[in-house]
Amino acid sequence: MPKFIKSLILLFLFCLLSCQPTLQPQGTNVAFKMFSRAVEQLEAGNYPEALSFINKAIQANSRIAGYFELKGDILTKQEMLKEAIVQYKNAIKRRSFLPETYLKIAHNYFVLKEYAKAIQDYKKAFAQRPQQLAILLNLAECYLQQKEFTLAENTLGGYLSQVKKLNNKTDRFYYILSGKINFEKNVFQEVIINFEKARRMAPLNRNEAMIFVIALIKENQLEEAYASATRFLKDVLDASDIHALRGLYYFYQENFKDAITQLELSIKKQTLLYEAYTTLEKIYLKENNMQKANEINGQGKQIINRRLINFALDY
Repeated sequence: MPKFIKSLILLFLFCLLSCQPTLQPQGTNVAFKMFSRAVEQLEAGNYPEALSFINKAIQANSRIAGYFELKGDILTKQEMLKEAIVQYKNAIKRRSFLPETYLKIAHNYFVLKEYAKAIQDYKKAFAQRPQQLAILLNLAECYLQQKEFTLAENTLGGYLSQVKKLNNKTDRFYYILSGKINFEKNVFQEVIINFEKARRMAPLNRNEAMIFVIALIKENQLEEAYASATRFLKDVLDASDIHALRGLYYFYQENFKDAITQLELSIKKQTLLYEAYTTLEKIYLKENNMQKANEINGQGKQIINRRLINFALDY
């Protein structure tokens, strides 16, 4: 090999090797800078800008799991849940031990009502972080939504066993879930007992308040139900909720005239309580008013799939 060609090859290799350390950190620095800007924009609520910066970070360095996780967070904030799941899974491909990321995937699946998939990712998160007992409550909620009440109860039992073993404080959500399971099973006294415990720990939200008051009505604790709906829980309930609950109160007192008035008002205000429609329909059928009964039946069918155990009344 001629001497000058050998010298050129050696010079090329020297340049290549000497440039490599500076090129890689430079890309890393650019990526981290873009990542930091993305975090700033996310915290400021500027989601399109945040997405733009994190895309640049990934373009500069696609090996960092945290970049993909942040992109998932931004997409979740934009309610692009399926797209966010893809990015969370990209993060897991780059780093397998990410229990919080599995939780984010599971949460998005839950919101999308893909409960079977949510269950799988909650299980993966719990396998990586078994000390995080709250994950068992999320699992139980998924089983509840699937109407797998035995699995939900068994999961809650496992949670409670671990809580007692570790001498931890029972989470409020445990009592809410226990109440919701019993609500679905029509064991209304247990609903009241569990919700009273939850209520002592923190105020009931709209969805919980509805379940609690209906349980009181079903247990014929009518005066307490009326007081709860119109006074004690009035601030968390919607006007349509209060009219619906008052209508049920009058119905169970067999005061059908006032029941009609209140239930009609609740439906006019677009109540989300399906029982308001079915109860009013019963009254009209009892009065042989077929036209009104059919009208209410048709309106009720529009919300027939809304269930009090889900989050339909939380928003």
